[in-house]
Parts: sequence; C-alpha cells; structure tokens
Amino acid sequence: MSKTKPPDKAHQEGSTASPPWPGDPRVRLASCVNELMTKSGMTQRAAAEQLRMPQPRISAIRNYRLSGISIEKLFSVLVALDQNITITVKPQRRRGSGGVDVVLTEGSAS
Repeated sequence: MSKTKPPDKAHQEGSTASPPWPGDPRVRLASCVNELMTKSGMTQRAAAEQLRMPQPRISAIRNYRLSGISIEKLFSVLVALDQNITITVKPQRRRGSGGVDVVLTEGSAS
C-alpha cells in the first residue's frame, strides 16, 4: 500500500493556471494515475488511445495542471486503468483534522 504524494513545486512550474489547493483530492488522484502509468511504462500517446482522451489532456494530468479536470474524470481514468475506487467517510480523529486521503493499494484481490 503506498500513499500518494502531492507533486512538488517543480511539477507545477510553467502552469498558467492557479495550482490546486494542497488538500485537493484531484492532485492525489492524478498522482495515482501517474504512478500507474509510470509503473506500466505507458506513454502519453498509448494512454490517450486507451483512455480515449486527447494527448494534451493526458499531459495535463501528468504535469498536475488540473484546471478543468474533475474528480469524476480522474475516477473514470482510474477505472479505465483497471482500478477499483472505494470511498470511505469516517469521523475525524481530532477536531479540525479532517481531510482527504487517497491511497493506491497494489496487488489487492477483489
């Protein structure tokens, strides 16, 4: 099980869009997509064909330029990459500590 890490500032340099807020789940979902693509050796062109998305959209995800990319779109990309998505809502451990965690679990059986 690996917890995805948000991109560092280098991933966001050169983007004219304002970066997503630090806790934005889209960043963590994009990180899962990127990790899966890297591990499989999938090129942006191959991903564009498999996911039926324009290659510039894949590039935007790879570079964390997520303006205009919804959580739902990232969910559909992960499902197309043969991933299951589970959403769990649970109480905060302590007041003011709520947030969103996205965890990519490898090798889990359904």
